[in-house]
Amino acid sequence: MIEIKTLTNNDFNEYKRLVSTVNEEFTQDSHYSQTMTDTLIHDILNQGSPKCIVFGCYENETLIATAALEQIRYVGKEHKSLIKYNFVTNNDKSINSELINFIINYARQNNYESLLTSIVSNNIGAKVFYSALGFDILGFEKNAIKIGNTYFDEHWIGRASCRERVSEP
Repeated sequence: MIEIKTLTNNDFNEYKRLVSTVNEEFTQDSHYSQTMTDTLIHDILNQGSPKCIVFGCYENETLIATAALEQIRYVGKEHKSLIKYNFVTNNDKSINSELINFIINYARQNNYESLLTSIVSNNIGAKVFYSALGFDILGFEKNAIKIGNTYFDEHWIGRASCRERVSEP
């Protein structure tokens, strides 16, 4: 049975285990998960910040997926939120779909009018996945990520969370 809940610093060990064991197929994701420090993990899981909520998907009491929803805190942009730190065991699209749909519904219930995220431009699977959940490509950012001397381009995608119905991929 799948259970989705808000993570806190009490979930530090499970979160760190998931992030460090997830097999990422894209270099920048792998680099990110391999270089995440304990301090950064504690910052991510710190519930003292209501602007960023980390959701965890559990199966049989084991954390199998996670994603954060961060409200954008710029004047005039508070109606937007950003999905980030999305890690899923075995890149299971069914589990990730359940988690992202949960976040979409949470955003709708909390009056976030739009959801944004970015995906590396060559990650076709992520484009298809998010498209099936109602996300549209909003823009392209060249050289958005730099790891060592290698650059990666990103597509920014978005979804009007309150106006569209949640769909299954």
